[in-house]
Amino acid sequence: MSKLKLNTKQVKASFKELNDNFKITPYQFAKITGIPQTFIDKTPNSKFDRARFG
Repeated sequence: MSKLKLNTKQVKASFKELNDNFKITPYQFAKITGIPQTFIDKTPNSKFDRARFG
């Protein structure tokens, strides 16, 4: 299995597009894509996200 090289700029652009269309959180984006949440923000698994989306 080959590894995909990710560019932080591309990840943020993808998140922004999904957030604009579907109003997802960085935590949800990380769960869906498997990309660490720290690519988008610096607060992985914030209390708000855990309480709201479990």
